[in-house]
Amino acid sequence: MNSSSRVKFVVHCPIESGDQIREAIGRAGGGEIGDYSFCSFTIVGNGRSMGNSSAKPVYGEKGVVSSSPEERVEVTVTRDKIKSVIEEVLNVHPYDEPTYDVYPLEDF
Repeated sequence: MNSSSRVKFVVHCPIESGDQIREAIGRAGGGEIGDYSFCSFTIVGNGRSMGNSSAKPVYGEKGVVSSSPEERVEVTVTRDKIKSVIEEVLNVHPYDEPTYDVYPLEDF
């Protein structure tokens, strides 16, 4: 197995922000697969968190565990564009502490 020039970028966001997040990812070059762009996959679930006294929660109250509907947006991104994708997502994301993951992909 060889390391790929691509990674998988995953971000969680409120459902009502999903289109804006996907648009930002696509504008930054994420989600390009062959002759297609703006490719993504979304799963709907519930995010849970409890903000401390410094938090600025979009949902719920500080000091109380809250649950809210969220989207998990997944895209493939080339390594040379991942920093731009992350920057664009952070610029439009409504959470004060957005969660995202970057996973290496392998070529076979």
